[in-house]
Amino acid sequence: MTITPLLVDVGTALEEATGIVQYALVFLFAAIPVVEILVVIPVAIGLGLNPVMTAVVAFIGNVGSVYALILSYRRLLAW
Repeated sequence: MTITPLLVDVGTALEEATGIVQYALVFLFAAIPVVEILVVIPVAIGLGLNPVMTAVVAFIGNVGSVYALILSYRRLLAW
């Protein structure tokens, strides 16, 4: 498995977006495990986004997906 196509897709999406939409995409892509560290953060910083803001938004996106999983765990068990 190679991450090159994923890297290109994320990079293209971030490059075509502007302003706050770029950070929203960082938030969404960071919710995908492994993609945050290996793809989203380096590409976003490489495209010129603020490194601190990128890290904060990526962290919030990643933690948000973890919390959603934790909160839905009991409902899934009950189902």
